[in-house]
Amino acid sequence: MNTGSEPGVEQRFSTTTDYLDLTPLIVVMLRPDHTVGYINQLGAETLGYRKDEIVGTDWFQRFIPADARENALRRFDTVISGGATVRQYHENALQLRDGQVRTIRWSTTLIKTKDGAIEGALGSGLDITENKALQTYLYKQETEKRQQVLSAVIDAQEAERQHIASELHDNVGQLLTTCKLMLGMELDHQVSPLLQGCFDNLQRAINEIRSLTHHLNPAQLSEIGFVSSLREMIQTLQVAGTYDFTLTIAGEESLRELDAAVALSAFRIVQESLNNIFKHAGAFKIDILVQGSPTSLDIEVADNGRGFVIGSVKKGLGLKNIYNRAELHGGSVYINSTPGEGTLVSICIPL
Repeated sequence: MNTGSEPGVEQRFSTTTDYLDLTPLIVVMLRPDHTVGYINQLGAETLGYRKDEIVGTDWFQRFIPADARENALRRFDTVISGGATVRQYHENALQLRDGQVRTIRWSTTLIKTKDGAIEGALGSGLDITENKALQTYLYKQETEKRQQVLSAVIDAQEAERQHIASELHDNVGQLLTTCKLMLGMELDHQVSPLLQGCFDNLQRAINEIRSLTHHLNPAQLSEIGFVSSLREMIQTLQVAGTYDFTLTIAGEESLRELDAAVALSAFRIVQESLNNIFKHAGAFKIDILVQGSPTSLDIEVADNGRGFVIGSVKKGLGLKNIYNRAELHGGSVYINSTPGEGTLVSICIPL
């Protein structure tokens, strides 16, 4: 790397080593062949070696953990050859002599000769292991707190649904059924088109109340299971003939073993997705895929409706409920839509 009378990079460092030993940062100079040309006192102490035990050794083979070594080498070789710009800051793991792994945040610059040839890279690093651990802890705490809030909100929603369903069934439903019986007795004595019309409308209202009650409080989830409840819901919706439904179930064995809370959330997610389609999509074909596996529950609801531009539509209550229920179980939601080409809602919940 050194030509003519120009001093080598290690020689040039000799005049500043005292200063570099006093800095509160790890300072390392790497040669293009991956070996260490210089390391300051803090760097050596952090790694658990003396300076002379480190200088001249292969930095990547000795101090970068095996699972991160290939990417680190590729990035270094690309930068040192001039094939990529140096990132202002980057992080990587270092493996110490005692086996510990620390996370270091680096600021790196290239060392060049007067004619511009790259002869090494100088990095100054700060050990941020404790900061990363604290960030992870705080993120976990924040996530757990948010999930507790979501759980409380969803539990309140379910309690309200059950209350309304109970009131509809026990009060409104019973009143309508009583009126139907009384009107039926009157029809037994006299035939009247007007009375017959009232009787038929009462029966329709009772059927609607029953359907709404089941929609609000899917008690069949605990009685007949998640998969059968989905099929029953789709069969009920198909009776109207307004939509062409396709329901595909895969991995039924895993779906039968779903936790009750996950099953309820998954059922509500499908319901909310369908409600959004009924209200906004203008579709006539709906495809539903529910797939279970030992590691995840995947749901896809696709329609051939009018679609929309992602980001241009405000997230309404229905979509918020979908996101909240997925997040409650550590899941994710992906929406893909194009104007005129329908919408696909994908949900993945880890199990």
